[in-house]
This record gives sequence, structure tokens and C-alpha cells, in this order.
Amino acid sequence: MQSIDSQALRPSFLMDCLFMEQTASDRTNAERDAAHSKMDAIARQCWAKFYDTYIINSNSFQGIPLDFDPVGINVTFLPIWDDRTMQMTGVRMSARIVSGAPDICEDYFRA
Repeated sequence: MQSIDSQALRPSFLMDCLFMEQTASDRTNAERDAAHSKMDAIARQCWAKFYDTYIINSNSFQGIPLDFDPVGINVTFLPIWDDRTMQMTGVRMSARIVSGAPDICEDYFRA
């Protein structure tokens, strides 16, 4: 939950995705950099499609209306170089998204 300017509580969601490519153990720095650039471009295209489909335009997912607030969304693209012992290179995409409408609990609490 996240408090907005009016002190109302809105549901918030954390999107955390990895875009990874495995390279050969004898890869060059140029091959590593190319893998990172490729995963970065894919991550940014995925974010643009998600943003257009679910944030800018009202939409639904599995019959549930989605109303995300486009104000204050911060998306980050962090590089990942050679994750642990694997030659995995890519990008971690993270974003916190706040719902534009409060949850309604009409039948949960009765006087």
C-alpha cells in the first residue's frame, strides 16, 4: 500500500524482471557488451508495451479492470554482468506501480 497526496491508501505493485542472455565462458568483452545491449533494448521495449497497454490506456487482466496511476512511476534498468559463476549478462528492470483507484471492501466490514 502507498499513501498518496490526499493521504488515501492505494494498492501498489512492484514489477521486477530479469532479461538475461548466456554467453560462452570464453566470450570477449565485446560479446558481453553486445549481450547487455540486446537485453537492455528488449527490456525497454517490454516496458514501453506494458506502459502503453496497462498504464496509459485503461485495460483489464483476466476480467479485472486495471487503473494504474501514471504519475510517479519510476522504472530502472540495472546492468547485470556475469551473474555468480555463470556467464549470464543482462538487465534487471524494476518499477513500482500504484493503482489509480482504491480497493473497495463493501461487504467485508459491517456495523
